[in-house]
Amino acid sequence: MRKVWKGVLLGGAVGAAVAGVQAARSEDAGDQAAERVLKAAAEAAAVGGLVGWVLDRRDRKRARALAAQRPSLASALASAGALAEAARPHVEHAAEVARDRATKAAEQARPHVVHAAGVARDRANEAAEVARPHVEHAAEVAMVGAAKAAEQARPHVEVARRKATKAAEQARPHVEHAAEHALRRLAEASDGRVVVSL
Repeated sequence: MRKVWKGVLLGGAVGAAVAGVQAARSEDAGDQAAERVLKAAAEAAAVGGLVGWVLDRRDRKRARALAAQRPSLASALASAGALAEAARPHVEHAAEVARDRATKAAEQARPHVVHAAGVARDRANEAAEVARPHVEHAAEVAMVGAAKAAEQARPHVEVARRKATKAAEQARPHVEHAAEHALRRLAEASDGRVVVSL
C-alpha cells in the first residue's frame, strides 16, 4: 500500500512539473496554465497510484512465493532492501526536481494571474461607470412616476376621507344610543344583583 501512495505523490509531482514547464514555454494565461498544471498533476498522480498498486501487488505475489521457498527468504529480503535503498536517491532527486519546477511554474504564472485580476477590476469599474447614468435616469423616472401616481390618487383619497367622515357622523347617534342602552342594561343588572344579594 505504501507504493500506491509513493506512486501518487511522485506521479503528481512529476506531472505538475512537466505541465508547468510546458505552460511556461507556451505562455498561456495564468488561469489556463494553473488549470493545466493541476489537471496534469491529477492525471499523473492517478497513473502513479496505478503503477504503485501494480508494484504492490507484484511484491505481494513475490512475498508469497518467497514464503514458499523458506531458505532463500533472507536473501530475497536483503536484495529487496538493497534495491529500495538504491532507488531512494533517484526517487528523492526526482521529487526535488519536480518540486523546483512546480515552484518555478507557480512563480512564472503569478504575474499573469495578477495582471488578469487587475484587468478584471478595471473592467468592472468601467462597467459601473457606464451603468451609472442609466441607473440615475431610472431612479428619476421612478420618482416622477411616483409623484404622478400620488397626484392622481389625491382626489380619490379625499373622496374616501369625506365618505368615511360622513359614515362616522351618520353612525354616531346609533353608537350613542347603543352605548346608553348598554349602560341602562348594566345598571339594571347590577341593581338586580344587589336586590338578590340582600
